[in-house]
Amino acid sequence: MSMNKYIAEALGAFALTLTALFSLQNGMPMGVAALTLGLMVYILGPISGSHLNPAVTLGLWSVKKINNIDAAAYIFAQFVGAVIAMLIIGQIFALPVLPVDDTMKIALAEMLGTFFLVFAYGGVISKLVPEDMSGLTIAGSLLLGFILAATMSNGILNPALALALRSFNIAYVVGPIIGGVIGAWALKGLNSKI
Repeated sequence: MSMNKYIAEALGAFALTLTALFSLQNGMPMGVAALTLGLMVYILGPISGSHLNPAVTLGLWSVKKINNIDAAAYIFAQFVGAVIAMLIIGQIFALPVLPVDDTMKIALAEMLGTFFLVFAYGGVISKLVPEDMSGLTIAGSLLLGFILAATMSNGILNPALALALRSFNIAYVVGPIIGGVIGAWALKGLNSKI
């Protein structure tokens, strides 16, 4: 069993979390995280698929695009990468404090944003999107998800990132997971390739 794909997931989640924390610390838009995700898809996609998000992994697992062992290891690696980034940034800056509520409205916002993200991942892995457009497609879907979710929530769309941003509660965990599963199944319903 190659460990490279798990290391790639940890490294990608680290980069995504680091970018998100720097963006919040310096008042930059969270869209910078979308750019980071797009780059990681191009660089790490051939190694691990570049999920970098437990909601993506669970969505793709629900439609049998990743096996049980890899799904569990990916999720563990994603949390490890996010926590390491949080610990490093915490030594440099005071970690940003986001308002954290636990409401159905927030869960729905996170679910909606993650739906589009995982829908795009499904399109990429089922080859509906040209390979050279994979990073752009997924980055664009994350940006769309941020825009939609941020009207009602912190627009995190990623339970591992939510932990690092100290927004870890049921709305920021269950909302993205449900959205990811629905996104994967919606694409599967439209296209049997997935």
